[in-house]
Amino acid sequence: MASVPTGSYDSVDALDQAGADGSALLTPAQGAAPATSDASAGADTSASPDGADSEASTEIISQAPLITFLPQSVVQNNGIYVTVDDIITLYVHNFVPGLQAVWYTLRMLMPDGTITLSTIVVNGPPSNGAVASQTMAPAEGFILTGGVFLPGGESVVRGQLYVELRIYRGSGSSTVEFIQLAAGYHCNQQHPSWPDPEFEHPESGQGWVQSLQGPAPAAGVQFQIASPSKVFRRLHSLRFSLTTAAGGAARPLAVAITDGANYLYEVAFPTPQPASSTWIYALARGCAAGSNGVDHQWAPLPNECVLLPGWTIQTSSVLGSADQLSVQQYQVEDLLLAGAG
Repeated sequence: MASVPTGSYDSVDALDQAGADGSALLTPAQGAAPATSDASAGADTSASPDGADSEASTEIISQAPLITFLPQSVVQNNGIYVTVDDIITLYVHNFVPGLQAVWYTLRMLMPDGTITLSTIVVNGPPSNGAVASQTMAPAEGFILTGGVFLPGGESVVRGQLYVELRIYRGSGSSTVEFIQLAAGYHCNQQHPSWPDPEFEHPESGQGWVQSLQGPAPAAGVQFQIASPSKVFRRLHSLRFSLTTAAGGAARPLAVAITDGANYLYEVAFPTPQPASSTWIYALARGCAAGSNGVDHQWAPLPNECVLLPGWTIQTSSVLGSADQLSVQQYQVEDLLLAGAG
C-alpha cells in the first residue's frame, strides 16, 4: 500500500510533488518525526502568549495499525474499523431454560484482504435473566456484518432472550467510549444483527406472554403473588376461587397491589360472599366491576398493571380460619428490566 507524504503543504500540487520526488515520504515502520513546511520554519515556538509551553504533546497509547489508508481514489468501506486495542463484548440476558449457547458471528475484512468469520460464544447462560458476557479475542480489521445464532436450535419467543453487542474503544484505563452494534430481543422471527440493526430498549414492545399458576395457600391465609427479579412484568388477568366455611358473617373480598411498603392499588368485589359457598373471582384490564348474581364476580385491573421485582398482588380480606382460597391462574407479559445485572 502507498505511503503518505508527511508535513504541511500549501496546495495539492505541492503534496503531489513531495510524493513524486520521495523527499518527505514516511511509512509507519520508519518512525520519523513529522516534517515542517517553510511557512513554519524559523517561527518562535518557545512560549505561548500566556507563558505556557505552546508545543502540544501527544502520547501514543495504542499499537500502530497494520493498515495504511490511501488518501484518494478509494471507495469508502461501510464497515466499522477495529484494532487490537478495542474490546468487543457480547452481553446476554436469558429466560430460556436449558439454553445451550448464544453465538454472535462477525464477518470481518482483515488487513491482508481476506474475509474471516469471528464468533463470540456465551455458553450456558443462566435462565433467570442475569447477565452473561464474553469478550472476543483482539483482532484488527473492518466489521462487515454480524448476527445472532443459537447452535442448539432452541425455539425462543419474544421477550425470553435479550442480546447486546458493544465495542469499547481503547483498553484498560484508556477506554473512552463504546459503540452499540446490536441491542434487542432474539426470537424465531427476529435476529439482532448488524448493519441496519433495530436498537430496542429492553422494556419496549411486546414481551413474553405466558400463563402461570400460583399455589393454594393454607386455610385462612391470604395469597400473595410476587414478581420475580430482573423482570418488568405486566399483569393481564387473574382468576381464583374462595370456599367459605359454615357460620359467620359474609366475607367481603378485595385484591391489592403492594411494593412491600405501600399499597399501590386496591379494588373490592361488589358483593360479600356468604358462608358455606364457593365463589369464583376474576380480574382483568379494562373489565368493569360486576357479578352474575350467583357465584361469579369480577373487577378491573389498572390498564397498565406493572409489577416490578418484589411487588406483589394479593388478597385483602378478613377470612375465617377454615376459609380456603384456591390456586391462582394468571396471565403475564414479561420483559427484561432495564439495568438488570
